[in-house]
Parts: sequence; structure tokens; C-alpha cells
Amino acid sequence: MPFALRAFWVISPNEGAPVFQRLFPTVELRAQKTNNYQKLFEPNKFVEAVLVETGIKNSESFVFSRDRCDKICMAPAFQVSTGDENLEPVVILQHRGLLLCALPLIEDPQSSVLEVAQTLDCLNAIAERLGGDLSQRTDLKMQLAKIMAVNFPFGRPQTESIALTEQVIQAALQEKRQDKTKVAIWNPNPQIKSKSHFVFHISEQIHQVQNQTFATGVISVTINEISSHRPEVLVTISHSSPMKFMALAPRAKIEMASDTSTTVKFNPSSVKSELLHYSTSCLAPLDFTLTENVISKKLMLAPIKTPFQRLEFKFNSAGKISRFNMSVGTAYEDENGIKWDVPVSKLKSKSAEFEVLSNADVKSTKVKFSAEAVFSMSSDCCWSGVKIGQNGVSVNGSTSKIKITTNSETLSGSYQVVLG
Repeated sequence: MPFALRAFWVISPNEGAPVFQRLFPTVELRAQKTNNYQKLFEPNKFVEAVLVETGIKNSESFVFSRDRCDKICMAPAFQVSTGDENLEPVVILQHRGLLLCALPLIEDPQSSVLEVAQTLDCLNAIAERLGGDLSQRTDLKMQLAKIMAVNFPFGRPQTESIALTEQVIQAALQEKRQDKTKVAIWNPNPQIKSKSHFVFHISEQIHQVQNQTFATGVISVTINEISSHRPEVLVTISHSSPMKFMALAPRAKIEMASDTSTTVKFNPSSVKSELLHYSTSCLAPLDFTLTENVISKKLMLAPIKTPFQRLEFKFNSAGKISRFNMSVGTAYEDENGIKWDVPVSKLKSKSAEFEVLSNADVKSTKVKFSAEAVFSMSSDCCWSGVKIGQNGVSVNGSTSKIKITTNSETLSGSYQVVLG
């Protein structure tokens, strides 16, 4: 089952009741069906138990549940106790004089460590979002209410991206200010203006890990000339390889998925916002080999068919480098190693090589040597094959024509090969 929170509290050491509390009844029902169910404490009792367990209160007296010899420290996860009842694992994070506390749902005790780690990530994300004067309780509660509504509907975290959360909140506020039109009861389906314009931006990076090449990317969307009421939009994303990972914005969900396409339904915003993050395997855009002998290392670069804008190799060696040679391009050495700028326009049909020679006095010693390729591609190039076609977007309740513009770019990529 997916990760979820049973409850979230914000505690001030100087107050006897929680500054903020949010309980999630649907998650609590799931917790009641487990074999290790522990009932939630009353708010005042919970605050008292947390302050005692963390040593903020009664620090000079012996508390058996906190100070016994066989007690294992599992911070930031704590077992809080009222004497008769226990509650664990309560994950606690101190932030600007406040205690942020969360209780994750534990359905499988063997995965409790993972649940605690995910809960701590959520608390760090909440702490990063909180700003301003936290002593102003009204503003603080408004901030926390927004975070809970956007990031944790029904106790399930939708995104840990603070930037994405801010975009969603600001977009909702802007649309609320702009919304002056009432929806007719007899026609609740939102209407779209004619000549609506969808602009999708696909930005990705190429990586290689253990001889496997994959791309990670972000798809953002901007919609122009849209009515004040947000309709439901279906967008079909084509991809050459199956998606390994996909994280959606809170307004989006997957309607249909296959190895070659994914259909996402979302409610558009009037400002540019991230729709999803993805990861998929792809072909290697660069073909090179690194070989070595007793005194030299040689890199052989095959002819380049990829639309590179820039290509650079970085060489690092644990031993002393006496000199280096190259068949094309320029190279220089600094405190970080050797850098080779490759003129990609001259290697459309021919190969290139780069040789590094070591000192003779260390030729018998096996030293670590690495070569890393760093590159960027020309604009309007999405190497993994992820794309959105002209007929890939439809709007619920609208038969008017839709204009679609898709911008793609491969920002950067890197490969690394290590010898020794």
C-alpha cells in the first residue's frame, strides 16, 4: 500500500495544546485494520508526552519510558508514552522553536525504517515551505493549511517539491482573483475559448549509470486564451521506451499507460507549471572506448551522428601525467585534470582519439584513471523520443480547434568510464 500519514502536529514548547493539528480519518481506518494498531492520544496528552519524551519537560527527573538503560535511541523517531499507552513511531523535527511531528501508517513492521525516512523527508519539505514570522499563529495556520491541502490530501504526499507546491498555490490564487464568471447550473461543463493555445515544454538530461543510458525530464505546460473555469484536458505523451518513473503534479493523473504512450488528465493553470517528471531508457548518443597499456591510456571516439552543440571530455588520473596528444581539437590541463574540447562539426564522418601518457617511474603501478564526457545538444532535440503530437491533446466539453506548440531540449548529459 502507498505511504501515508495518520496525523500531523505542530507543537510549541510553551503551549499545552498543538498549534496546528491535522488528522486523516481514511488513513486511520487503514491503521485500525492492522495487528499493531495504537490509538491516537488526546491533543493535550500528546503534547505533554512529546515534551517529556524529547527532554524539553521533566529533564532533571527520571522518566522510565525515556531514561531506562535498555532504551534504544531511534531519533528522529520516538515512542511517546502517557504511562498506560504508547504511540510510535512519531517522527519529530525541530524548526525555529517549533516541533513538527508526524505519525506514519505502519502496515508492515519490516518497512518501518522506510516509512520513517519518508516521513522525515515530508517534514523537511514542510519546514522549508514555512516562512515569515512563525509567532503569528494565524499566518502560520494558514500556511500549514495550504501545505496540507496541496501536498497531503487524505494523508498521502503528492509531491515533495516546494517549488511545485508554490506554483500550484499561486496559480490557484491568481485564478480565483480572475474568476468573475458564474457557471450555469444547467451546463456545468467548463467552456474553452476558440483557438486555445497549449504550449508544452519538454526538457531532459541524459545520464549513464553502470553502462545503462537513461533520460530524466520535465514536461511543463502553459495555456493561453483559456476561459476562467478550468476544464479537464487529456494529453497523450509518446515515448520510444517504457517509462521507468513518472511523478505527476497534484492536478494530474494517469488515465492510460502502455510501453509507447501515456495519457494524462489534468486541470490546466493560467501560468506555466510543471505537469510531470519522468525517467526512461534511451540509446547512448555517444560511442567511445577507453583502453590502456603499461604507460598510456587512449580514448577512441567514433564518428558523431548526434546533434551536439558542445562536447567536452574531462580526464583525471591518480598518477602523474607527463603529456597528452589528440588527433583533433584543443586541450589544456588545470588543477582539475585535462579538458579536451571536441569540434563536433569536424567529426561527422571520421573518428578521433586522445592519448594520455604517464611518467615512466610509475608505469608499473596500477593507478585510477577516469574519462568523463559532458555534452549539450542543439535546441528542439529530445533525445529519448518523448513527444506530444498535434493531435495529442483534447479538452472535455469542447469541439473547437486547439493549437499545440511543443518545445523540446536536451539540456546536458554525462558519461563516465573509470580504469584502475
